Formats: sequence, C-alpha cells, structure tokens
Amino acid sequence: MLFYFGGAQSSMNNFFFRIYEYSFGKVDEIEKVQLKSELKLYAAAFFALALTFCTYSIFELFLTRKFYQSLDEFRPVPQADPSAPQPAFNPEFGQTPGKVYPNVR
Repeated sequence: MLFYFGGAQSSMNNFFFRIYEYSFGKVDEIEKVQLKSELKLYAAAFFALALTFCTYSIFELFLTRKFYQSLDEFRPVPQADPSAPQPAFNPEFGQTPGKVYPNVR
C-alpha cells in the first residue's frame, strides 16, 4: 500500500492492466480510466482496513501486556488427579437459607 500511494501507482496500474488484458482481452481508454479510479478506491479501502487491523492488534497487545503485569503469580495446574473428590465450598452459602417463599393461604 505504501508503494502504491508512494509513487509507484502508475507502474503498478500498468502491471495490473497487462495482466487484465492478457486474461480478458484489450481494454479501451475509457475502461482504463474507470479501472484506475476503481483501483484507487480499492487501495484506499484496503489501506483503511489494514490501518484498522494494525490499531486493533496494537490495542490487543497493550491489553494483554497490562493483564499479564496485573497477575500476582503463576501457579501451574497439577498434572496428577486428586486422591479424593474435593468438597464443594462456597462461603456465600455457609448459613442455612432463610424462608424463601411467603406463606400463601
């Protein structure tokens, strides 16, 4: 994209036209002008897409690095199975639940 917008646009267009004419036959001047404008449009759209992807990738790497730095420590997962099933534990439900439904008469 940088080469295309950096000055090699005419040589790249000529290359694309040669390939197009070899595959589909001769192209007159009016069609060449239309194809040049379409190539510019496609190149600009691809450039915008590539810029969006690069911005997203940089943002993603920044968030990954920030998340990695916020970790306290790394504890590897044990590879052996536990000798007995672990008991269920939830400190929020340590007490017996109170009345759930009202008395309906």
